[in-house]
Amino acid sequence: MKNKVIQAQTVETQEANHGLFSASVPSESSSAMDSTPELLHQALERVLEPAQVGQWLKSPNPAFDGSTPLQLMERGEVDRIWRMLFDLESGQPG
Repeated sequence: MKNKVIQAQTVETQEANHGLFSASVPSESSSAMDSTPELLHQALERVLEPAQVGQWLKSPNPAFDGSTPLQLMERGEVDRIWRMLFDLESGQPG
């Protein structure tokens, strides 16, 4: 019986350590995802007044079929925002 208790405690400790270490070491993809909002914000400040960025992110946009840029980000469609920024910065018609 004592061996089973020790085995159970060992398994629990290993599982806890695994969770701790896997949560503290970000993967490449999570690092890229974490930096996306910051990079997007910096890009938006190149085409908008910095004080307007927050409002723009929350405002429905006809270019996004009435969705807000934040809604696009939540749905994983941030590429649509990047495309718009590219068009604005390059001077190409959208």
